[in-house]
Amino acid sequence: MSSGPVDATEASTAATRPPWDPRGWSKIGKVIGLLALAIAVLIIALILLSGGQDSDVAEKTVTTAEVTQQNLVERETVSGTLGFGDSQDLVSQVVGTVTRTADEGDKVTRGEVLWRVDQDPTVLMYGNVPAYRTLSQGLSGRDVNQLEKNLKKLGYKGFTVDREYTSGTADAVADWQRDVGLPDSGVVTLGQVVFEPGAIRVSQVLSPTGNQVQLGSAVLNVTGTAREVAIDLDTADQSLADLGDSVVVTLPDGTDVDGEITSVGSVATGGSGAATGLGGGEQTTEATIPVAVTLDKPGLAKQWDSAPVDVALEADRADDVLTVPITALLALAEGGYAVEVVAEDGSRTLVGVDTGLFAESRVEVTGSGISAGTVVVVPTT
Repeated sequence: MSSGPVDATEASTAATRPPWDPRGWSKIGKVIGLLALAIAVLIIALILLSGGQDSDVAEKTVTTAEVTQQNLVERETVSGTLGFGDSQDLVSQVVGTVTRTADEGDKVTRGEVLWRVDQDPTVLMYGNVPAYRTLSQGLSGRDVNQLEKNLKKLGYKGFTVDREYTSGTADAVADWQRDVGLPDSGVVTLGQVVFEPGAIRVSQVLSPTGNQVQLGSAVLNVTGTAREVAIDLDTADQSLADLGDSVVVTLPDGTDVDGEITSVGSVATGGSGAATGLGGGEQTTEATIPVAVTLDKPGLAKQWDSAPVDVALEADRADDVLTVPITALLALAEGGYAVEVVAEDGSRTLVGVDTGLFAESRVEVTGSGISAGTVVVVPTT
């Protein structure tokens, strides 16, 4: 049974309406949409909440530092060479065949044998006057005095340490000669003793065993025993090196060792046009002065006989000043600097400061309310 005629327009519209038309959404689709919107809102809220917590953590982990009162030293680094100082040749004062020498690297001290010629020893003694004559009873002088000092140090007795070579001195000399294997004549002839200011180190054997030596033949090349650093300092930098200044020496393995300038030369060497380059042209060189540095802890450098090192010389200093880390400085828009001071209650205040010497990653500062122990903010990157 027919329900009645269908309107032509309504039939046409129904036939062309797409199945996904929103007007046809079911109640389930609307519920899904609302749930998706709620989830999106929740995610945004969590992100915002997380950001707020990070800010709180940042507030609680601000890096700070205290203002310190100290000496501040600015240094300039130059190149140096670790070694044993200047070397010199020790020569024979007799003619004959070398039958024994100390070895390279040996340390020779008072009373020890340096070498033997025809089996007769040449012995080291300490003194500033070189052996230049035969010493015997009746003579006097500084060389006699230093001989007697050495005999006394070596344990010989029966004489007075003065400038006179007495019979007592001769008896002590004879005892010493018997002990070292020399004829016990009581007379010290040339070649039996070499006088040096102190202990020495053999850097090179110049006349090995079996060599024939004449008067004046070099037998050993020697240095002092203390490790030191030699610097050829440009004369333009001469103001950096004063006798007694403290320095920092960086060894080949990176270890820093404190040292002291113990010698500053007074004669410059080299200079512009002193050398000839390839092609015959003049090569510009700087005039230099020799500077010697003694290490406070030479044992830290014992593994090197010779090595290049860096030496930090004092260029400027400020004693007993207030300092902060350089990174604590804040540049002001109107010019100058400030630091951010943290009070006991945690509040912060910008305080303008005047700066002085910059050195060692710190800077000298003065300002109202700035004192040793004041806490300042150190911005982190």
